[in-house]
Amino acid sequence: MRRYLTVFGPATLDDVQWWTGFAKRDTKKALGDLEPDMVEVSIEGLGDDYLMLADDARRLRDFDPPEAPYVFFLPDLDPYIMGYRDRRRFLASEHRAYQVDEAVRGQAFGEPQ
Repeated sequence: MRRYLTVFGPATLDDVQWWTGFAKRDTKKALGDLEPDMVEVSIEGLGDDYLMLADDARRLRDFDPPEAPYVFFLPDLDPYIMGYRDRRRFLASEHRAYQVDEAVRGQAFGEPQ
C-alpha cells in the first residue's frame, strides 16, 4: 500500500482496490495500517476522498508552480495514469476533444469500467 501511494497518490479507495484486486474489506484493512502516515486530500471538482502519504502532501503544498501556463506530456500507455480506476482527473472534459490518441480516448480518460 505504501509503495502504491508513493507512486500513484493521491488515489481513492476504489483506485487502490482496482489496482490490487483485493476485496474492499481487505483494501480498507491494508490501508488502515498506514493511517498514521496517510492524509485525505481534495481534488478540485472531484471530491475529497483521495488518500496520500502525509510527507507527499506536505511536499505538494510546498510546490510553487510556474507563473506561465504549462502542460505535461505523457508517452503512450504511460503507467502513471494506469494506476487509477477513474482517470477523468487527468484531463478536463472540455479538453478531451484535443487528445491526440483517438484509439485510447474512451479508455484512458473516460468513465471507469
